[in-house]
Amino acid sequence: MSLSRLAVKRPIATIMVLLAVLILGFLIYPRLPLNLLPQMNYPMAVVVTQYPEAGPQEIENMITRPMEEMVGTTAGIENISSRSYEELSMVMVEFSWGTDMDFASLEMRERIDTVRENLPEGAESPQVVKVDPSLMPVMFVSVGLEEAEGEHRDLIDLEHLVSNQVVNRLKRIDGVSSVELSGVGEREIRVDLNEDQMEKYDLNSQEVYGILSGQNINVPGGRIVEEEQELLVRSVSEFSSLDELEETTVGINTPDFPGETSNGLNDSFSSGDELPADQNPEVSTEFSTDRRQGEEFSGDYGEPVYLDDIADIRDEYQRESLVRLNGDKALGLIIQKQSDANTVQVTRNINEELAKIQGEYQELNLVPTWNQGNFIEEVLSMVQQNAVLGGFLAALVLFVFLRNYKSTLIVAISIPASILATFPLAYFTGLSLNIMTLSGLALGIGMLVDNSVVVLENIFRHVEQGKQIKEAAITGTEEVSSPIIASTLTTIAVFLPVFLLEDLAGIIFADLSYMVVFSLAMSLFTALTVIPVLSVLLIGHNQAISKFIPIENLKKRYKKSLHYLSKKGKYVLGGAIILMVISFTLLPNLGGEFLPPITRSEFTVDVRLPPGTHLETTEEVVTEVEQYLLDEEEVDSVYATIGERASQREGAGYTQRTPHRGELMVILETDEQEKLAQQVESEFYDHDQASISASEMEGDLEMGGDAIEIDLIGPELDTLRELSQDIANEVSELEVVSNVSRNLPTPRPELQVSPKDEQSMLKGITPIQMSQDLETDLTGRRATIFREDGREIPIVLGYFSEGPESTEEIKEKYQDIATVEKEPGPTVINRQDGQRYVTISADSETRDVRGAVNSIQDRLDNVDIPQGYRLNYGGAYEDMWSSYLELGGALALSLLLVFMVMAGQFESLRYPLVIMVSIPFSFVGVILALYILNDTLNVASIMGVIILSGLVVNNAIVLVDCIKREDSVLEGASLRLRPILMTTITTLLALIPMAIAVGPGSEIQNSLAFSLIGGLFSATLLTLVILPLVIIWIKSRFNLD
Repeated sequence: MSLSRLAVKRPIATIMVLLAVLILGFLIYPRLPLNLLPQMNYPMAVVVTQYPEAGPQEIENMITRPMEEMVGTTAGIENISSRSYEELSMVMVEFSWGTDMDFASLEMRERIDTVRENLPEGAESPQVVKVDPSLMPVMFVSVGLEEAEGEHRDLIDLEHLVSNQVVNRLKRIDGVSSVELSGVGEREIRVDLNEDQMEKYDLNSQEVYGILSGQNINVPGGRIVEEEQELLVRSVSEFSSLDELEETTVGINTPDFPGETSNGLNDSFSSGDELPADQNPEVSTEFSTDRRQGEEFSGDYGEPVYLDDIADIRDEYQRESLVRLNGDKALGLIIQKQSDANTVQVTRNINEELAKIQGEYQELNLVPTWNQGNFIEEVLSMVQQNAVLGGFLAALVLFVFLRNYKSTLIVAISIPASILATFPLAYFTGLSLNIMTLSGLALGIGMLVDNSVVVLENIFRHVEQGKQIKEAAITGTEEVSSPIIASTLTTIAVFLPVFLLEDLAGIIFADLSYMVVFSLAMSLFTALTVIPVLSVLLIGHNQAISKFIPIENLKKRYKKSLHYLSKKGKYVLGGAIILMVISFTLLPNLGGEFLPPITRSEFTVDVRLPPGTHLETTEEVVTEVEQYLLDEEEVDSVYATIGERASQREGAGYTQRTPHRGELMVILETDEQEKLAQQVESEFYDHDQASISASEMEGDLEMGGDAIEIDLIGPELDTLRELSQDIANEVSELEVVSNVSRNLPTPRPELQVSPKDEQSMLKGITPIQMSQDLETDLTGRRATIFREDGREIPIVLGYFSEGPESTEEIKEKYQDIATVEKEPGPTVINRQDGQRYVTISADSETRDVRGAVNSIQDRLDNVDIPQGYRLNYGGAYEDMWSSYLELGGALALSLLLVFMVMAGQFESLRYPLVIMVSIPFSFVGVILALYILNDTLNVASIMGVIILSGLVVNNAIVLVDCIKREDSVLEGASLRLRPILMTTITTLLALIPMAIAVGPGSEIQNSLAFSLIGGLFSATLLTLVILPLVIIWIKSRFNLD
């Protein structure tokens, strides 16, 4: 018994199954997570190692190179690159797509552990960070500082409150992975040494450093057993207050040798001397650094020298980065979610918690500055509206053709039934509601009714022949079940290769493919079960075919036209082939890009000053740009970060200190970010202090980098610097690109102090001691910590008031033991596969990235590249070509699967070959549509071509199946005209909302819909004309069966 016969025999059971599916779909829909894009496991990990106070060359030699060698032996590596900054090493390891990154990261950590002991002293433990686009920030929150602008103590208390209350409470929210506080200062206890006093007491900074670090301790000393009880022994000598720090004894000024000081009690006496009984510590007195007890030593054996005798101790607040909101100083909270968390739900929970915190702490001014959840909701709402509108248009077409609300209802019910049935499947397969899954549903809406239309139209045909409605429902459904199953399988088959793609394109479109496959499978089940049952229940016995729109005249004209054209078949076929060839000649004129740019209501402005610029100078330039932006009407808010930068492209978990750079995130009230970004660049094009550029915010799809990246690889850094400048100058001359830059900033001038070995050794000064003295003189040296209210405040020793402030003063102080020379030093050293490299990046002025790169390649033919140096093109351009190749292979496999399904359906190899004729004619429409609408050949439009290869054969399958049964080609073609037009028009109209959609994220839908509409339109016209003529021509010469 067939499924259709069983459904008609048991209508109540069928209706109950339908209701169960609808209820289950309604219940599961709210449980599906909401995200912008599918979960992407990017095959890249970054080894991040921080080494305070080290320069790029030290970082490269002592950390980066060893790390590259160790992780380079990990299995599955495609590429290794690295960047050595001041104080920071980053080694980026890129694996082949499909690599298990959890296992790869574990293997990298094991290899790194073997060299950790060989890292220089002071280097922090290397961290392996997996690159995950879903871990990018979901919200920025600013905390106003205007209320605490008085004493720095107010700032400290405010930051402590934010760190301990706001940050910790936000971290506890389900789905939040991290909350980073930016723009914070650092409290320091500064021990400002007085040079005259140091000389008076014959002390040096090394001795004072040793005393401070040695006396402020809390360390275990072992254990003892006493009275059957084990006691832990701990040596405790911590500073409990700043007064105690000031009264720390750093030496004893002996009366017999004024001006000479011992830096410990016992050093005041020679070996063998015996203290008087009243001053022997073993007999009567314990020695302490406390001044009150130290006074017992005044007299014959000298006066104690205390820390405040030689230094000024100050509790200070140092700010190395700034955050501003609309020109007002603030703190910044950068919130990231867990990779599998629901972005929209997480941001909603964050907003609720922020409201509670604001109510409890009135002194805080918490402002959510940017919320990715709002953007996602806006995008998904737009896609959902397009889907609903597409469904309405499809139902309207059905009513126009059927002219009966019951018939329309029967077919239209397959849309919500099929869609709701996909939600449980999506839930149990781990899919989320994102722009791709919802686009899959919107795309499938027009196709969902195809099977139902074919079934219902055939049932009506049998009713017209005089059969009872129940018999007509069973017979009519069974008669077309084979071709609609075949047509559904051909459509599903084209998506199977997409599941095999392992690159970024495959990840992006896998979710779309799943939803289309799920919905089509459910629509097939609905057509074979629900449609015949509802026909019996709703149509009745007296419903006739005359209720359809009168297109008999159209059918007659179509049949007569086919008869006429069949006599001139070779001319018609020749003309069609010429049209196809002409359209393919337009292919090189189509622009090429990876994905269409996503419209956003925000963009970023990057402000770069020469390396070495003070934070205050950078703030002045940022303020200038900030004020310009705030004067623009369309600007809603400006969030500026100055002096620190966290890279989103290479992962998370570290922040780079960049006092010469600032970044402004501009939030707009409209989606016109491109216009204002160009306006900003034009306004500050020739700024006398800074390089200022505007660009789109980095998002989930920008992991590949800038649109165009040219890697110049070679051995010598100086040659790379000169050659990359020549290349950048040549590229800048082209009108097709903008924002040309190098990742090799202007060298930062540095003073290189090199010890004179003989002279320094005669004075007993080692190179490490000299470097420590330099650190003490210039920036201060961290000696120990002071604990207060659970906080650890560094105690920094230095000559803050009297230290050298110029090159000449440094030369004068160290001239006896060292040479001092000013040399340009690199701010970053880039390496790729063991060689140094420089990246020249640029943005394409148009969407034709492929054409821009071709222009660059032609231009660079004039540049002489020395032997040993080479150019590689990367960025989104590399992603584009990689996806082209992957999708090209997927298209070829899709065509093979479609042929195999049809061969199994018709038990013939010739009929499938005939049907495949309709596929190349669909490409004609795709090319013309993209060309006329000024769209590009991108991953979305190519995906449309793959879908077309399974979609356009559906009409051909139905047509050929009917021709086979009717014997007459012309009669079979005219009989299938109505269902072919109905299914095609419903699909086309359902796609129109996607094609004309305007708003964030609509660009991907536009490209996909353009290629589908153009291809389906041309394929349908040519199928109705060319395919019957081909069959007639072949039948006249061969036996198709």
